[in-house]
Amino acid sequence: MASPVSRTLIVLQALLLGAIILGAEWRRPIPRRAVDFFRVTSVVYFMCFVVLPLYLQVDDQADVRGTAWGWLLKQPFDGTGFAYAGTLSLIGYGAILLGFHLAGGDGPGQPRLVPVGPVVPPRGRDTASLLAVSMVLGISGLACLTVYTLSIGGVGVLVLQAAAFRLSEPPVITPFAFLKTLSPMVMAGMFLLHGLRSREHLAGRPRRWSIAYVTFLIGSLLILIHQAGRFPLAMFLLTFPLAAVIRSGRMRVRTVLTGTALVFLFLLFGKQLFESMLLGTGLTDRIASIGQDLRSSVTMVLREFAFPSVTAANATLEVPGEIDFRWFYDFPLALQYLLPQRLLGVAHPLTVSMVNTTRFPAFGAIPVDLVSLGYFSAGVPGVVLLLTLFGALIAWCERLLPVTTDPVDCVLRSAWILFISVRVMYGDPQLIWPGGLHLIILSILLLLVRILAERRPATRPPVLFPSIP
Repeated sequence: MASPVSRTLIVLQALLLGAIILGAEWRRPIPRRAVDFFRVTSVVYFMCFVVLPLYLQVDDQADVRGTAWGWLLKQPFDGTGFAYAGTLSLIGYGAILLGFHLAGGDGPGQPRLVPVGPVVPPRGRDTASLLAVSMVLGISGLACLTVYTLSIGGVGVLVLQAAAFRLSEPPVITPFAFLKTLSPMVMAGMFLLHGLRSREHLAGRPRRWSIAYVTFLIGSLLILIHQAGRFPLAMFLLTFPLAAVIRSGRMRVRTVLTGTALVFLFLLFGKQLFESMLLGTGLTDRIASIGQDLRSSVTMVLREFAFPSVTAANATLEVPGEIDFRWFYDFPLALQYLLPQRLLGVAHPLTVSMVNTTRFPAFGAIPVDLVSLGYFSAGVPGVVLLLTLFGALIAWCERLLPVTTDPVDCVLRSAWILFISVRVMYGDPQLIWPGGLHLIILSILLLLVRILAERRPATRPPVLFPSIP
């Protein structure tokens, strides 16, 4: 039920949350232009739960009625649902702050954001081993992508029908669909090879490394195009400039503007790009409409950040009345989803994002954000528990992936910062595997390489019996 009181409360909640986020960042003992897990997470949280609630109060979005964006209108923007959602977002950010500081974030033991050299001594930086890991990951990912592509009918189907594969009933049913989750290992190989190529002593290596780099890049882009997700592609491309920022220790205005423009371009044109691949009329029509009306262009971008607020508003009114609490069932369910359904002939229960989508008359899926995931799980206590743990995770990530001058570490840190921060919007645990399994595998392999390198003797033992040519 809408009322002027609710609208005023929603605006005040958003402004208060914005002030808390800005105040928390201002008081942090880190350089103003530095980039870390907490700062990028705060930016995403600010967009979803400060900018969007305020924007929805000044724009009624009536033009989306009867379109694919019609699900935005399920709850009135000045209704009690959005007032409840504003309260949840305040509680959620407070819980993130609590977990971050309880885990030692910004405390005496927390590393500062100043590049201090490699995490392990140069002797532990076994370039040959890291190149081997890069090749294994990249080739394995390409092999999975090749088998999957052949099983659905070739590259044409992979690219031109990418958006259709996001639906519950894809145009091609294949028992090798699970390889789509494993194929992003080529992205992990590309990340590692990019870091290695940035090292001075590897810059002059043979042409075959450049060929591998380009091949891995093409494979990565094919995977991201097939996923038909604008955010994943934008995050992938942002990984590399962000890694350069981390390595330098400060963010330049030019980098910020370039990164922002890149994200906006993909949010504006990504859908048409995926559907028409630069040959159809969809992209041309979108460019023409943007040239005629800048306001509608800004609206298109902002709508991409709307689903967390809209989902939270709807969840507070339907959970647990119409939908039972899930009691954090989605975390073990995410592990169950690693089992290939079509290959093994099993059917997994619906994830929280699937359940959320059924509550809206939407075309496609409406993911569940981190705040809504906590509320779906156990109400307000679920929000407090889940986001406190998330805040602690951010602090732990700072220790596990500290800032160094080594390009490999910088690329890995950049990729993880973007992955962790975007969990604010895409909180469904099942989405961890398609979005982050390659990073988990890469991190484990790098850890093993470095453990073995540190145990290796500093000098080779004398050769008693040299080999005879």
